[in-house]
Amino acid sequence: MRTAKYDRTGDYGTEGKALAVKRHVKTTVMVALLTAFLLLTACAGKMKNKTADTPREAAQQTMEAIKGLDLKTFNECTDNYEGACLNMIGFPVEKEYKVFSELLQPHFFKGRHYRENHRFAEKVVEELTWKVGEIEEDGDKARIRMTFANKDMSEAMGRYALGIVEDMIDDAEIGAASLIKNVGDMINYRDDDLIRCIDETENTWTEEIDVTAYREGGAWKIHLSDELINAFMGNINSDEYPEEIEERLTGLEEAYEEKAARWAEEMF
Repeated sequence: MRTAKYDRTGDYGTEGKALAVKRHVKTTVMVALLTAFLLLTACAGKMKNKTADTPREAAQQTMEAIKGLDLKTFNECTDNYEGACLNMIGFPVEKEYKVFSELLQPHFFKGRHYRENHRFAEKVVEELTWKVGEIEEDGDKARIRMTFANKDMSEAMGRYALGIVEDMIDDAEIGAASLIKNVGDMINYRDDDLIRCIDETENTWTEEIDVTAYREGGAWKIHLSDELINAFMGNINSDEYPEEIEERLTGLEEAYEEKAARWAEEMF
């Protein structure tokens, strides 16, 4: 989808104003989906004391922790932790993780937002399966061939995006205020819609990749690469949807562009 390129005069004309509205379509969808991805979190389970003595054990422990949403074990056998954000006096106020970051923050009260994130996480790993294949060790590093299968989350996210754009077209209002409202509604109140889209997805995403393991402090751990994260989450981070969904989205975006152009003419 095209984005508007403005000069510095501030006088864009009707076409420029219409483009200014149209560019929010894809931004709105991407913000909602990115937020959903970042909020993919789960409650921490009981930490297992046993460390992995081999790369195979590390791979199996990691996947069992993901499947069971046991984040303490997951953090122990991976490099999920990335660092901490410090305040002005050097006190850590927030920790950063590659995945499951939201609920790995301190929570004094696990309210509705937390429960919804947990429910979403359960749905994403519900049909996850894996197979640990050939392993090649080289000192303190190892290459593990693994196969992952899960629901095709790119299709589920595509279905969700369709719903977002359809609602934007049906909305009686248009403009920045309306778009901001739509984003807020999508983030806070559409959890059931997203889970429904996952339930309606029948296709399976299967991927075989090389996973890196490394030995640290006598125990083997798994490196969480972007490729690995996307593999066990069913291609959830894909920037493309299945062809049928892409075609439907293109048609909806064109309809929204026409609506935006009419709105610009009426307003300006």
